[in-house]
Formats: sequence, C-alpha cells, structure tokens
Amino acid sequence: MLKLFLFLALLFEGFFAEGQQIVHGIVVDSISHQPLEAATVAENNATNNKTITDQQGRFFLKTTSIDPSFTVNYIGYKSVVCKPGTGDFVLKLSPDALNLKDVTLQVVSTAVLRNISKIDLDLKPVRNTQELLRIVPGLFIAQHAGGGKAEQIFLRGFDCDHGTDVQISVDGMPVNMVSHAHGQGYADSHFIIPETISNIDFGAGPYYTQHGNLNTAGYVSFSTYNNIPQSRVQLEAGSFNTIRTLAMIDLLKMAQRFINKILTALTCLENTISLFQIIRSSPLRFRLLKASGMLPDRFPPALWKGASLIALDP
Repeated sequence: MLKLFLFLALLFEGFFAEGQQIVHGIVVDSISHQPLEAATVAENNATNNKTITDQQGRFFLKTTSIDPSFTVNYIGYKSVVCKPGTGDFVLKLSPDALNLKDVTLQVVSTAVLRNISKIDLDLKPVRNTQELLRIVPGLFIAQHAGGGKAEQIFLRGFDCDHGTDVQISVDGMPVNMVSHAHGQGYADSHFIIPETISNIDFGAGPYYTQHGNLNTAGYVSFSTYNNIPQSRVQLEAGSFNTIRTLAMIDLLKMAQRFINKILTALTCLENTISLFQIIRSSPLRFRLLKASGMLPDRFPPALWKGASLIALDP
C-alpha cells in the first residue's frame, strides 16, 4: 500500500512539474546597459504571479501557461510587454519621465529592499562623499576638521567614530582601515567620485556577517557603474574660490571606434590589392569585369579612375 501511494505521489508530481516552466532573464537600462534592481516582472492574465529583479537585474518566475507574456515595469522607465525566449533573455528598458502613477504599493514577503537606486541619486544630486553618506536612512555625519579627514558617523544610535562600528565598501572593496591612529575601522571615503556611483546598499544592525566584523551598527556598500553612456567633462565654481573639475571618458567606446576604423582601412587595402592583381594579370579581363558590373562597388571612385587609366595602357 505504501509503495502504491509513493508511486501515485511521484506520478502526480511529475504531471504537475511538466505543466510548469521557470522563466528567467535580465532587466537592464537600454542606454547604459546597467542592471535594474527591483524592477517588477508580472505575468499577464495571471493573478499575483509577479516578482522583482535582484541586484544583478535577474529574475525567476514560475508559470503554468504554454505561451506566457510578461509586463516589466520600473519607475522612471517605459513599460515593456514581452514573451520569454530560451535561456536568459535580456529586457532593455528605455528611460522615461518620472511618473508617480507608475508606483504600486504591495506586500512582497520575499523582497527585502535596502537599496538607494539610481532614481534616488538622480533626484538628489550629490557633489561629495559626505552627501552620499547623508542620503542613507538613519545615518548622520559630522565633519569637525574640514576636508581631508574621515567623517564622524552616527548610525542607529551608535557613535561609530570615524568608521569603527560601520562597514563601508566600494564594489566589495573595504574602505575601513583595520588599524589607524584615529581608531580601528577608520574609513576615509573621499576618494569616491559621486558621479560614478550607481547604487547604494545599506543595512542597520549586526546581522550581516558577510560584511565583516566592523558591521556592528550597520554597513554601507557603494556600487559603481560598469560603463557610462557617454563621455563627460564639467567645470564647477563656487564660493570661497572653490573650483571642481570632472572628466569621465568612455575609453571602451573610443577603443571600439578606433578598432572599427582599422578594420575598415584593412578591408580597403585588401580590396585595393585584389584590384591591382586583376589589372596586372589581364587588363582585358579588368575591362570586361568592370563593364559587366561583376567587380564589387566598394572600391573608391578615385581608385576606379586610376585603375581604368592603367588598364587602358597595357
């Protein structure tokens, strides 16, 4: 009897699993190609079958539909309706005007959001690291020695000194110095360029062992852009003769354009060599091929003119 029960249970489980499929993909910005965290992916014509993307922009969603379609929403971006492909498929969202009607409040028990997204950083532009730290909820700072020194940090009722009780990192690299004259965990983060920060992850309390033993009052984790949409140069001036300059150069795109120019030049050179080989071997063949239109049109007009003169004078 027990064997029959187990057989039927496995049989029904197989039928149930066969009717399900797991859709997974990545949601990114169409311009910067940065992953979008906390984007909502909802199945159309299904009740409450939705999920949100993680820090890498990935999502996983179970569905029982044979041909499902999904709607992807993210505040500050245009919504996209799509059908999944095979494997990881990339959904590119285009930036749009910020509209509060795109905001939906709901309870998702599996979602714990501790991030300050790119939208928040765009709405509150920052010009130095002090302002970056100030936008973390519950974190207060004081600077009693002017610039060039780590801030005095207060978080969740803790006097964290200059970083003794709060773990600060940039792209996983710890900023805190284990040993310093100002105290253990001294965190001087003035080397951070605010315009390169894409996201800020934070947490309060000593519950996050992955952030090390300085995570007593909490942690702050900065993430920078993997690439930038375009190069940027700016100059700022203010009171007390203060001047600030910034240059962000997209070297990857410059290198790609340079490589494309080299490839184009090599292709043109290869075509030129092929043309002169035809001329040298048989000027008559060159005339016939040109008249019949069998030679490619990618040769420059000036080269056609010079080659025609050579062919007429064998």
